[in-house]
Amino acid sequence: MNKTYKTTLFSFLVCVFVLVQTTNGQGQLDLLWTGNHGNNVYSVSFSPDGSKVVSGSDDNTLKVWNANTGSLLWTGTHNSYVRSVSFSPDG
Repeated sequence: MNKTYKTTLFSFLVCVFVLVQTTNGQGQLDLLWTGNHGNNVYSVSFSPDGSKVVSGSDDNTLKVWNANTGSLLWTGTHNSYVRSVSFSPDG
């Protein structure tokens, strides 16, 4: 893939969106992938090496995604809403 990984990550309602900026220098963003939760997504974060994304939701789950492909790697459950997620600095 001929893209620079100046990547933007955000959530909107029940989706996680990962965008990449193209190498053409025009500032254009391309949608790389989206991921879904069963309720509002409140927090998303990249792993330190940029290979994974974690998201937390009001559906009481946190999900770990492959940042390049969007494939779901793992789903964890919690007994309440997941409002904040992050990776430790060492991954």
